[in-house]
Amino acid sequence: MIKSKGKFFTLFIAGLVLGSIALTQNNAQADTVDSSVDANAVSAVKADTPEVPATNSEVSDNDADHSAVLTTAPVSTGDETADTSNEATATTSAQADQTANTQASIYMDTQAVAANVLSELNNLRAQNNLPAINNVDSLKGCAQSRADVQVGRGGVSHADWSADAMAPYDYDAKEALANWDIASLPNDPYQVAVHFIKNFYTEEKAPEGTFGHRKALLDPYLSTVGVGVSMDNGIMVVALEFGNDAATESSYDQKAVQSYNDTFKNGYANYSRYDKSSLNDTDHTTKTDNYIPFDTKGEVSTFDSLVDMVDRNGNVYDSPRLAPWTTWYTDILAQINGQLYYRVSNNGFVSINDVRASAYVDLYLSTPQPLEIFNDNMMSTGRYTQPNTEYHVDRRTMDGTALRVGEGQWFINITNG
Repeated sequence: MIKSKGKFFTLFIAGLVLGSIALTQNNAQADTVDSSVDANAVSAVKADTPEVPATNSEVSDNDADHSAVLTTAPVSTGDETADTSNEATATTSAQADQTANTQASIYMDTQAVAANVLSELNNLRAQNNLPAINNVDSLKGCAQSRADVQVGRGGVSHADWSADAMAPYDYDAKEALANWDIASLPNDPYQVAVHFIKNFYTEEKAPEGTFGHRKALLDPYLSTVGVGVSMDNGIMVVALEFGNDAATESSYDQKAVQSYNDTFKNGYANYSRYDKSSLNDTDHTTKTDNYIPFDTKGEVSTFDSLVDMVDRNGNVYDSPRLAPWTTWYTDILAQINGQLYYRVSNNGFVSINDVRASAYVDLYLSTPQPLEIFNDNMMSTGRYTQPNTEYHVDRRTMDGTALRVGEGQWFINITNG
């Protein structure tokens, strides 16, 4: 965390501290796998297999036409975090037959959408016992300007974003952007607002595993926001500009602010709920004395021995057990009886001490020096990356210590931490 002129600045959503490594964004396909269970047995779903999802969590391919990005001051980069949903697929012939009564048009009242986005944002916050966030004219103007820039691009990007434009509300500043095909949206400002807030919250197809948008919407240390909505080039863009003024920022416990902002670096989301979210199943929303869920997106890999699974109450299964050197999809990091576990099936969890966890990312990078490549078991392959050559990163370990640049090809993130 960097403190400058009385302002606390948080890191870019990716949470990767890569020093001189140059990052760019690409829309590569993520794996679509999930956990599965029948009524009488627990069966973990192995990553990279075409299993039919049995829970509400899903990680799917990115779509350049349906994306959302979030950044935090003072970073101003072109990096993007895609955020798409199964609800907004490419227009089909059936959709083409829809009438103007069910389909958005370029004549929709964008100010009505903006007002409903603010209302639904505060509905989400109220469900999580957080105070309402206030709309202020200067941030509203900034957000509208940002939305207008995005539709002119035909997409969303943090390029040329600066917290300075948000003054005097440029403390703890964050920006969230999303765009969607107009033709795939309902022709009702309230339903459109719910659509955007829901997909900021769930981040079903976000290539980052950090849930940055959700953490921004539910930030307890933000008091003001501006909402901008713009429509052109066949898309609608929603821009959210979050921040505090100096007096509000100084009223918060700065250690608490830093602690919350540090969550942008990890690969899971704090416990929360949203009644219009697709994650409102028992495991995602139930918080008890012995069970607390945190949504995550990624995979866990076993080491050189069998791994026991427990149920949500911490009871160990006699069988099955996860085989050595295998990789499994996970969608929840759970605290069970004070210990942390990753969910690998509907009611099957493995201890964080028995696996190596990785989060989905979708980045390209290059380094000025060659880096040693390790296999999935973190044993040296005897090979190295080529200097100044771009590599696609599709996984990072949850602690950020290693990055994957291909099947069975990892390198140590030497600048982590």
